[in-house]
Amino acid sequence: HFHPILFMRAATFRARMQRLVEAGHRVLPLADAVARLAARKVEPGLAVITIDDGWHGIYRHAWPVLRELALPATVYVTSYYSESQLPVLNVLARYLLWKSPRTEVSLANIAAGLDARHALSDRAARNRLADGLARHADETLLPGERLGFLREIASRLEVDIDSVLERRTFHLM
Repeated sequence: HFHPILFMRAATFRARMQRLVEAGHRVLPLADAVARLAARKVEPGLAVITIDDGWHGIYRHAWPVLRELALPATVYVTSYYSESQLPVLNVLARYLLWKSPRTEVSLANIAAGLDARHALSDRAARNRLADGLARHADETLLPGERLGFLREIASRLEVDIDSVLERRTFHLM
């Protein structure tokens, strides 16, 4: 339900991969496809699977499907979040604002420029606030302080951040 352009249900991924196989497409590793393109040896029915961001859910949900169907895939993973094992801050901030039952939130004493009451009534307002929260964290907080900052935000938004973090949805592999 949250951010369907960025996240896909496991059942949807499985159905799409099965359709690819049932349609008779031959899935190649990315390097093989690039070599075929360079040699001008591309034929109908070839496909390449690339997956952006390397979310933990790719490992948990997509990898078993890819392995079962013997489909190669290339997963792009950002090194910063993989190495730090921190949740992806701007996406988690958007989720917390989306998940909140509140229609507005006060961020008094949180950060300069964010001290006002903020409406959460529409996606554009939530996204502007999420951008401000992420910008504040990126520009003024050390990596080790960012999760504590989001915990305070989650508390004010009345969202149980621990249950979100346990699922590792916003972590990369």
